[in-house]
Amino acid sequence: MIMATTNNKETAKSLLTEQYLNLNIKEEDIVDLHISTDKTVQMEYIVNKYGVKFEGIHFLDDNLSQLLAVRPLGVNVYLASWGYCTEEQKNFAKKSSDINFLTEENMYSVLSEALY
Repeated sequence: MIMATTNNKETAKSLLTEQYLNLNIKEEDIVDLHISTDKTVQMEYIVNKYGVKFEGIHFLDDNLSQLLAVRPLGVNVYLASWGYCTEEQKNFAKKSSDINFLTEENMYSVLSEALY
């Protein structure tokens, strides 16, 4: 699992703790603002560094514009409804056939189904 963020690694690591996301992501697998703040560039970096295809990337964000930017690459995109997105953006994602809409309640089940 790789994390792409526009924050720095230290801030990102604090979100991975048990009290928040409880995810085990190595520090070297956090792609942060030192690579780029452009998510398209970050996705290209991940493809090159890890030898994966865009279609193998599952990208979760609470910013619809970030999802729309990387969607043409073939990345699987997920809108995190509990973040900064507006009701209008949530409705757009719900109606879109290629944007997965996540809630806090369904996040783990949807991602587990997609990843395994």
